Amino acid sequence: MKLSHQLWNTNIQNQKYYDESPLCPICQILPESFSHIFCCSFSSARDHRQETLSQLQTSLHHGIPPELLNAILVGLIKWTESQPCASPLVGSRLPSLLAIHHAFLEQTELGWDAFVRGHISILWTQAFLANYVTKKNLSPHQTNSIVDRWMKLLVNQLWIFHQFSGTWSRGTLPSQQGTSRSTGMCYIIVFAISIRSLHGTAVPQLSV
Repeated sequence: MKLSHQLWNTNIQNQKYYDESPLCPICQILPESFSHIFCCSFSSARDHRQETLSQLQTSLHHGIPPELLNAILVGLIKWTESQPCASPLVGSRLPSLLAIHHAFLEQTELGWDAFVRGHISILWTQAFLANYVTKKNLSPHQTNSIVDRWMKLLVNQLWIFHQFSGTWSRGTLPSQQGTSRSTGMCYIIVFAISIRSLHGTAVPQLSV
């Protein structure tokens, strides 16, 4: 679980263990930390980051309510641009939008770097349920299945986001030597199970 604990083989680690330069291989100005991989302000890094965020948006478009997806993208964009993360739903009074607002605030407190490492606020699940629209009366089992699907989709796309985000600096993921697709799938499966244990068995009934 190197990803979850920020143990990618960055140049900061290379300096510590191999006496190499700690600087980012792209900007050559700041040390290459885990966060810097996602926040480097060099033009080519920004362009690549915009591409990966667009891919993330496209991949999640059909699986997540639009207001929720927009909040997640706003948080990620503000974090990668090193700007203050203000909720896009400040002042909202609708309960469904308030649920997203509260999830955004808690995630900001946890950190958006934590979000991309798999530390996702449980309030996102509640926000998803509050904004999921269906004309059917769903059983708790069906509701759980829907929640599982959207969370697995989110986690899978975050893993892909990691892969793409690592390519701008070295052409491969940092720590590519110890990272494989099977490791990624292990990350996805373990994390999806963790999220399931967080939202538990008592899931609110979806409104019709």
